[in-house]
Amino acid sequence: MKIDTFGVEMWMNEWETKCALNLAETCVESLTINELLEITGRNEADLSTLLPIKMNYGEIKGSHRLRNAIAALYDKQRDQNILVTHGTIGANMLVHRTLVERGDRVISIVPTYQQHYSIPKSIGAEIALLHLREDMGWLPDLDALTKMAASGVKLIALTNPNNPTGALIPCEMLKETGYMHIKKKTNDPLNSVWLGVKSPDDFLSTNYLFDTYNSFFKYSNTGKNYME
Repeated sequence: MKIDTFGVEMWMNEWETKCALNLAETCVESLTINELLEITGRNEADLSTLLPIKMNYGEIKGSHRLRNAIAALYDKQRDQNILVTHGTIGANMLVHRTLVERGDRVISIVPTYQQHYSIPKSIGAEIALLHLREDMGWLPDLDALTKMAASGVKLIALTNPNNPTGALIPCEMLKETGYMHIKKKTNDPLNSVWLGVKSPDDFLSTNYLFDTYNSFFKYSNTGKNYME
């Protein structure tokens, strides 16, 4: 398998730890363990609860307790529909490698994480890019998307809110995407790493799709919303 070099990641690997001021980072400064304990009202004694835990692989899909907690963020989900991975990057890889085969057609709404077009390209899929435009508020042109999907598509990949523009696709627009998905019988990976950053209500728009349509895959990341 030949895969394109991930340009942003290679640049970050080279420079992000060598600079005095990192203006390319998308997160606030990470907390220390002491700061985390302080804001959660705990103290060093609480760390003793970690001592009996065995340092083994744990449950491969994520612990039952964790998957139940994630499922509780939704209205109609159970832990059976939740899979915990090593970062959203791992989830992206799993979905593309599972669903996409050589000769399939994939639409990726860009700009976005390079995985959403380079991985299916490496598998031998035909890639179509729908470019977001500033004059449309960096929101997808659904008419253009409909036309692109008219000839058949296996998967549509979009990120909400978009990275790097930060544009949040409203619920009604996502519903239209859902209707299109039913007509075309596509699979839709929906990367929602940044949901909840602007407002907790942000979750509602993509949660609706995950709760409503069987072929939507939603990825979320604790690193942006909960830990940093």
